[in-house]
Amino acid sequence: MPERIATTSDCAKCAALCCVAYPSDDMPGFAASKRSGEPCPRLAPCGTCTIYEDRERLGFGGCIAYDCFGAGQFVTQALSHSGAQPGRTVATQAMIDRFLLVRPAFDLLRLAQRLADDNLPPEHESRRVSIVRSLEDALLTGDPAIVEHVLLPAKAALRDLYAARSLQNRKGNLNSRRAHALVG
Repeated sequence: MPERIATTSDCAKCAALCCVAYPSDDMPGFAASKRSGEPCPRLAPCGTCTIYEDRERLGFGGCIAYDCFGAGQFVTQALSHSGAQPGRTVATQAMIDRFLLVRPAFDLLRLAQRLADDNLPPEHESRRVSIVRSLEDALLTGDPAIVEHVLLPAKAALRDLYAARSLQNRKGNLNSRRAHALVG
């Protein structure tokens, strides 16, 4: 199933949403004080980081560890009609609000997409595809109410899939150890 929404961050296509949306109190490894909605003091007016190469050395290791899984560029692109230009514009309040709303959906979408590499049994793969589709469909509508509506069911279904995968892996490991003990 081809992905309709990428879950790989591309900061060059974003309007510095993470640098504006989050307060520094909620972000470990952030050596500046700021409130939600305020640009990072290290953010240039054009929306680029002035210390990008030296972030860790200057106490901004949390910025390196953070990943929005593509939510930033998704929102920037979705609201680009409002004049936002990646690398030239700092996020607007509408962009920040949308980013904070869709960010959890991107976390879940990334987790669901990662399961595709796990060679799931057909019934679990079908459920995984359904989760991905529901999240992508909700995000592509652009309607915040629809995105919020799918979050809890997607989270519960994904939790069930990860639990089933974990149980399957434990059974496989147990059978492998038993076979090794019989042979060995």
